[in-house]
Amino acid sequence: MPQIGSLDIESLVSRLINEKLKLKVDPLRKLKQLKEATSQALTNLKSEFEKLSTSVDAFKSANGNVIEKKATSSNQNILTVSTSTMAQVGSYSIQVTQLASGGQATSGGYTSKESALFPTLDDNLPASSRTLSITIGTGSNASTYSIILDSSDTLESVRNKLANIIPSSKAAIQIINTGTESNPNYRLSILATNTGVDLGTVQISGGSAPEIQSFISNFSIQSAQNAVFIINGNQFERSSNSISDAIQGVSINLISTGSSIVNISNDVSKTIEKIRNFISAYNSVVDKISEGNQINVNKENSAGPLRETRADELAFTSIRMKIFDTTITEGSNSFNLSYFGISTSRDGKLGLDEPRISYLINNEPERVDAIFKKLGDEAGNIVTGIKQFFNSSSPFASSINNLNEEIRNLDDRIKKELSNLKEEENMLRASFSKITKIQSNLNRALSVLSKITNPLF
Repeated sequence: MPQIGSLDIESLVSRLINEKLKLKVDPLRKLKQLKEATSQALTNLKSEFEKLSTSVDAFKSANGNVIEKKATSSNQNILTVSTSTMAQVGSYSIQVTQLASGGQATSGGYTSKESALFPTLDDNLPASSRTLSITIGTGSNASTYSIILDSSDTLESVRNKLANIIPSSKAAIQIINTGTESNPNYRLSILATNTGVDLGTVQISGGSAPEIQSFISNFSIQSAQNAVFIINGNQFERSSNSISDAIQGVSINLISTGSSIVNISNDVSKTIEKIRNFISAYNSVVDKISEGNQINVNKENSAGPLRETRADELAFTSIRMKIFDTTITEGSNSFNLSYFGISTSRDGKLGLDEPRISYLINNEPERVDAIFKKLGDEAGNIVTGIKQFFNSSSPFASSINNLNEEIRNLDDRIKKELSNLKEEENMLRASFSKITKIQSNLNRALSVLSKITNPLF
C-alpha cells in the first residue's frame, strides 16, 4: 500500500518567511537606506561648505591683502625675514649695530661647590642681615627674589635656594666651571631669560653681614642691552632680536651685527595657490550637489540621495550668484572675475587661467587685490549666512535631525517586523511538526492495514 510522502519543513518555512521578508521588511530597509544616504549626503555637503567658507575667508579685507608677499635677506648671517600679506613691496637697507641680550651676574670662583661659603657667618644675626636678593628687570618690570643664608650654605645650596624661587621664565640659575676638571673654578651664574634692559637686567643686593657683602662684591655683572639697528637711515631700538613692528607686515630676526638688504615682493605662486584653493573648494561643492541629485536611468531606484531635499540648492544658489556678480569699477570701466582668468564650464565648475592671473599679479596687483577682497567680503557674508544655515538650530540641521528620527523609527519598525516574523516562523515549525507526526502515524496505520489485507507481503 502506498505511503504518504514526507514534508520538507525547512524548505517550506524558509520560503514562507522569505516571502514575508520581501513583503514587509525589505521595503522598510530600502527606505531606511535612502534616508541614511540623504542624511550622510547633507552632512558631507556641510563639510564641503565649511571648506568653501575657509577659502573665501582668506580673501576678506579684515585678513589683510589678498596678494601674498615674500621677503629675502641678502645676508642671512646678519638677519632673516618673513612676511604677511600686510607687507608693502619695497627694498630696505638694514644695519645692525647691537644685538639685544639679557644680563648676567657671575660670582667669584671657588675650588669646591660643596664647601661652606660663610663659615664665620653668625647665624644669630637678624635674617635681614643674612639676605641675598636677586632683582630681574627694571622699573615696573622688576621682580626681586630673596633667600636667607647661613654658615652652612655652599655654592650648591645657594644655587638650589635661588632656583626654587626664581622661575625659569625669569632667569637660569646654574653653577659653571670656568676652570678645568682637575683644577676647577666653580661660579654661580644668574642669566636673565629675557633680553633687553627692561626685562633682562640682573642686579645683586643683600644684607649687611660682612660675609654676605664680600660674596656680593665678588660678582661680575654683564649689563643687559637692547637691539639697535638702522633701517633706511632711521635708527630703531628694541628689547628683543625678534622684531615685528619696524616694517609693516615684516618680521625680522637679528642674528649678528652687520648689514643686509631686505627685498619685499609679490609672491605669485602662493597667491595663485590661495585662489586655486577657493576654486577647488567651490568645485567640490558643485560635485557633491551634482552627485547627490543624479539619476541613473539604467538602474532601478537610482535617484541621488539629495533628490529627497532642496536644502542643498537653497544653500548654494545665493553664494553662486554672489560670486558671479562680483565686480569692481574704475571710472566707467568694470571688471568681473572673467577679466582675472576665472571662467565657468558647462557643468557649473570654475576654471582658472593661471598665466593670466600670474600676469595680473605682477602688473595689476591693486586690481587683483580689489576684486578678491570684494569677493571675500560680499561672498564671505553669504558664506557666513550659509554656516548659520547649517548650525544646530537651523532648518538644514532640522532636516538632518528629522531624517535621523525617521531612521530610528524605521529601525524600530524593522526590529518589530523581524520579531513578529520570528514568532511566526516558530509557530509554522510547530504546526508542521504536528503535521509530520500525524503523517508518521498515518503511514504506520497504512502499513498495518496493508499487512492485514495482503498477508503475503
